[in-house]
Amino acid sequence: MKNLIRNRSTSLFCLKFNLKMKLTTFLLIVSMFKIEASNYAQNTKITLDLNNVTVEKVLDEIELKTDFKFLFNRSDIDVSKIVSVKAKRDKVKNILNQLFLDMAISYELLDKQIIIKSVPENNEVNPVNLLIDQQKEIKGTVTDSYGAPLPGVSIIIVGTVRGTQTDFDGKFSIKSDMGDILEFSFIGMKTEKIVVGTSTIINVQLKDDAASLDEIVLIGYGQISKKDLTGAVASVNTKDFKSVTTSDPTLALQGRVAGVYVQSNGGSPGAGVNVLVRGAASITNVDPLYVVDGVFLQSLSSINPYDVKSIEVLKDASAAAIYGSRAANGVIIVTTNRGRKGGLVVNAHSSIGISTVTNKLNLLNARQYADVSNIAFSTPAPANSTAFDPNIDTDWQSLSLRTGVVEDYGFDISGGGENSSIFFSANYFKEKGVVISSGFDRINIRVNSEFWTTNKKFKLTQSLALAHKNLNENNFYGNSGFDFPTLPLYDDSGNFVAPNAIDHGVSVGLNRYARALTFDDKNQINDVFGNISGELEILPNLKYKLNLGLNFQSNYNYLYVPTYFWSVSNAQWNQNTEADLTEGRSTRFDALIDNTLTYTTDIEKHHINAIIGNTVQKITSRGTSVFVSDFPSNDIRVVSGASQFNSATGEEIESGLQSLFGRLIYDYDKKYFFTGTVRQDKSSRFSKDYRTGVFPSFSAGWKISNEEFFAGNKTFSDLKLRASYGELGSQNVSDYAFSPVININSPYTLGNNGTTVTGFSITQFTVPNLVWETSKTTNFGVDAGFLNGKLNASIDYYIRKTEDILISLPIPPSSGSDLPITVNSATVENKGLELSVGYRNNDHKDFTYSANFNINTSQNKVTSLGQLGNPIVGGIFSEDLLTSTRANTGDQLGVFWGYETAGLYRSQAEIDNDPNLQNDAAARSLLKPGDLIWLDQNGDGLVNNDDKVKIGDPFPDFDFGLNLSASYKNFDFSLFFQGQVGNEIFNARKYYLNFEERSNFSTDRLNAWTPSNSNSNIPVIGATRVDASDYYVENGSYLRLKQINIAYNVKDLIKGLSNTRFFIGAQNLLTITGYSGYDPELGVSTSTGGARLLSRGVDNTSYPQSIQVNAGIQLTIN
Repeated sequence: MKNLIRNRSTSLFCLKFNLKMKLTTFLLIVSMFKIEASNYAQNTKITLDLNNVTVEKVLDEIELKTDFKFLFNRSDIDVSKIVSVKAKRDKVKNILNQLFLDMAISYELLDKQIIIKSVPENNEVNPVNLLIDQQKEIKGTVTDSYGAPLPGVSIIIVGTVRGTQTDFDGKFSIKSDMGDILEFSFIGMKTEKIVVGTSTIINVQLKDDAASLDEIVLIGYGQISKKDLTGAVASVNTKDFKSVTTSDPTLALQGRVAGVYVQSNGGSPGAGVNVLVRGAASITNVDPLYVVDGVFLQSLSSINPYDVKSIEVLKDASAAAIYGSRAANGVIIVTTNRGRKGGLVVNAHSSIGISTVTNKLNLLNARQYADVSNIAFSTPAPANSTAFDPNIDTDWQSLSLRTGVVEDYGFDISGGGENSSIFFSANYFKEKGVVISSGFDRINIRVNSEFWTTNKKFKLTQSLALAHKNLNENNFYGNSGFDFPTLPLYDDSGNFVAPNAIDHGVSVGLNRYARALTFDDKNQINDVFGNISGELEILPNLKYKLNLGLNFQSNYNYLYVPTYFWSVSNAQWNQNTEADLTEGRSTRFDALIDNTLTYTTDIEKHHINAIIGNTVQKITSRGTSVFVSDFPSNDIRVVSGASQFNSATGEEIESGLQSLFGRLIYDYDKKYFFTGTVRQDKSSRFSKDYRTGVFPSFSAGWKISNEEFFAGNKTFSDLKLRASYGELGSQNVSDYAFSPVININSPYTLGNNGTTVTGFSITQFTVPNLVWETSKTTNFGVDAGFLNGKLNASIDYYIRKTEDILISLPIPPSSGSDLPITVNSATVENKGLELSVGYRNNDHKDFTYSANFNINTSQNKVTSLGQLGNPIVGGIFSEDLLTSTRANTGDQLGVFWGYETAGLYRSQAEIDNDPNLQNDAAARSLLKPGDLIWLDQNGDGLVNNDDKVKIGDPFPDFDFGLNLSASYKNFDFSLFFQGQVGNEIFNARKYYLNFEERSNFSTDRLNAWTPSNSNSNIPVIGATRVDASDYYVENGSYLRLKQINIAYNVKDLIKGLSNTRFFIGAQNLLTITGYSGYDPELGVSTSTGGARLLSRGVDNTSYPQSIQVNAGIQLTIN
């Protein structure tokens, strides 16, 4: 190596002089030999096979096999570095790129001299300067360490902003020059750099990176390696959000996370979603906290599922403790997509589907209804009058149901440069419900951006989302039953008709179908939410972050009822002589400020991560509503057009929360782990002396598989034990509940003449010493891996005890107010076991498959009702407000409560001699053969409320989910099953369709008990015993094929498209159940009164679930 400068002791002057002389000489003659040198460099190829040699040895070999000579300074290059080089008839430039791949080196060609020099470390340039090759298209596939395709891998050409990303099958295409360096990066994987050679096919396998895995699991104000977790945290694959067309990404959690119970509140478009994390451990509020990009939301209904990057569920107290009082029922953390380094990438999707009801109820036709009503009612029914028209047989259920349509269109654009990235998305979702006059549509826009300084010391992150939602609800269909089939659709004048005593034999009925089409109902919701945060690296291991978040929601409600006249009977429902309008607006502004200081360091085998911070949150709500009537025309539908002002209401409520928190995460040698958290909350919902609550938690883990003694174990590839304990507070109480309410316009009657004057009165009594509701959770868990990571399992056992539950307590009307007061009372204990198992096999090149199964069991118990004394009742059904559930000490929360039955009375003699009624002659006189036999539980010869017992409960013995997926070449396929076993349903529809005179009847009435049909178990027509009993209780177990999807990926279908994916799928395609109602998946209704959980399992739902089939296309353009 004749031109190598070997003596570093040479004086700086001589070194500079010699270099200048040589460089000057080269520059003077370069133009003469430029063409010759270029041709030589272009065509010269060599073969090298060197293992574990120095860089200097490689350069010597190149000089021996070519006419190239190298010029450089040893202070710039570590020529003693050990490398291995393999090249078969490859260009020198490509060999040098491979050799200096991890070194900040550039070089240029002057004749046949190659000058090598260093570049600044923060100035990553492309060292390819030898010659310019013609660009060519490079294609390939990126897989993980198991060979599974990786979608969304970022690929950039080092030193440029040009890049792309892999498609759904891990495939990519990019134009580049020979010698370019392609950088492949993906969260949780080690970044790979590949030099572009002569081949146009580059396949890359990325390996797991423990350091990068820190970004995978979010735990609140931070992130942690999934392998280092000591709390109970579950993640959901982003594919679950895009494999199903739905308005709410929360539904993607259903059946996929052990211990998380998710059900839609009916099948209505835009219906809310009921989520229970680890069962019911309180009475009033059991909703989890939703955190989206650091912003607190009340639900995910305003989130576009295609924007979701990941969802984490923090299930135990140690994991959720950092969020304090808002996290008592678990935390669901959502991270949305962000821009990627490189050129712009566009993703677009379009799908359309149709939906039909999963089931229809069997109802009587007109002739059957007339016959049954003749027996049931003393008032003559149409069959006994000349008014009965055999030509009228209206099927109101079929008229009210239709084929629904679901549409989903959207796109997103992402990209970035050296110091910034941006993500923009837009989406339109529309669903026409399967019931008339119901629908939902939503427009989403999102902008996420990131900016950082060149030295990476400061980072600015921004998220902004807008959602506009329109909701139309049909609250009349199936409400308390169905319309009579003897009603015509229209009368001779084209008007709707409602029942009347003369023509239809019943005077209390109404026309639900007419109300749904006549009433003008609109609900509009606008959401704007987002955050901006700045993170500054104060010291190498110390970072400060300021996060400012906001969530603004505006609601507009409008209900216009025009004039109508449908019947002379039941005027309250069937006549409206003056059109009326109810119009309301409300706003909610939620402002949040977070300050955090994070310190992270490694001291030999010790890893420490500590965070301290404070949070200030202020919520301001304001609402107004007005009710006016008497419009000159049904076409005038604004408040100013009414001549009668009836009422107006308005309120403004402010609440606040101030918090301090700290957390320490420690591990030693990735074997022993500890996390400790403490949080102090101050809430304005409590009086001054009781506002502060302090909630600690800690957890520990032992990674047995990292112990030396475990190294030879061939059964486990991974094994970790976990344990945690934590306390969380809850402020499940209305604002100002500790402060009495005074009405300044209360009427008083004075004197003997009854003069009324206004004055002051207390209308709401309070308990000033309300304190935090507190839950204490203990968790034990095991994580295990088998078959070199192909099979993984996690099991958790938890005990959660909630004390000082905040609940309303009725007070005597003699106090001057009939409003209940809020008190701390009741204690509930919840225990459960969760198991998750996942298997993935990627041993075959073209065929991969996976299976994930989870199962959960949870049981709660009311251990104390405190000063409440009496049980809490709920589960209201029927127009008479009968109740079906209660909370008893020693029972589960919200068990079904009613009479135990022993069949039907077969004769009058059985009634007269019934030992259950031996002391109740009045009851015997009312009963008739075919009535239900209620058991006398206390043996006093009477049957009354004291004889009601537990007749069932809505809590399953276990619920489960099974997800199967496979891919073969360009095809992918998935099946998702979900279900629950051991729960019961209180079928309140049996009441409405068997005993309610305002409704048509079920066909079960045709098989009701009669003297000639005495073996029937269906009560006699006109039965008197209709209160809650086990007659209404049914097995609610079910197995459902929740989703099925099949897709085909076409590459390069159209020039410029790197991926085109066609898919077809279905939801709720198959349900196996013995339940006789519309659907066993009920959700929790909030319209039945009482605490929400006391309505669980009571089937008052009127809007059926639907089967949906959809097809669509997904595109990637880069």
